[in-house]
Amino acid sequence: MLILMLFNNKTTLQLTYNQIKDQTGISSDIDLKRNLQSLACLKHKILLKSPDTSRTVLETDEFKLNLQFSAPVRKLRIPLIAASTSDSSAASNGASVGLNSEFDESEVDNKLIEQRKYLIDAAIVRVMKHRKLLSHNSLIIEVTSILSARFLPDPALIKQRIDSLIDRDYIERSTQDRSVYLYIS
Repeated sequence: MLILMLFNNKTTLQLTYNQIKDQTGISSDIDLKRNLQSLACLKHKILLKSPDTSRTVLETDEFKLNLQFSAPVRKLRIPLIAASTSDSSAASNGASVGLNSEFDESEVDNKLIEQRKYLIDAAIVRVMKHRKLLSHNSLIIEVTSILSARFLPDPALIKQRIDSLIDRDYIERSTQDRSVYLYIS
């Protein structure tokens, strides 16, 4: 959006790569190239790139607004393409470049596991609220079937979340059979 706003000025008809970089303040060449490729090289060519010899954006390229562009819908979604590792100096150091390059892979995994814990908790409570009394294996099967549309939960994680719900007094173990859970209302 910031790049397109540069073309709002009627005196600005054509901008070079370096002019866009200076005026937007985008310091990362990778991010700027990804955004310019999305605007100039995909299906909806909002910007026209010259020379239009390839889909890669070079620092010598110039861009101008495509005045013949018209969107078939009122709201247009322009996907951000993934950066190629050849465009990056960080790639030569062995670092990976992608959409989440500012996050460590383990941080993303930890956030994903935390989000899934809430989904598993909700599914367990939903099943137990409906059934009131259920065996361990049946509960694992039902929770897995509910969540399979989003992700395939690990049975060990489901067991861990069951124990957490027992500690928080949402469900309890049966006094007659330890493999049966009871919903506490």
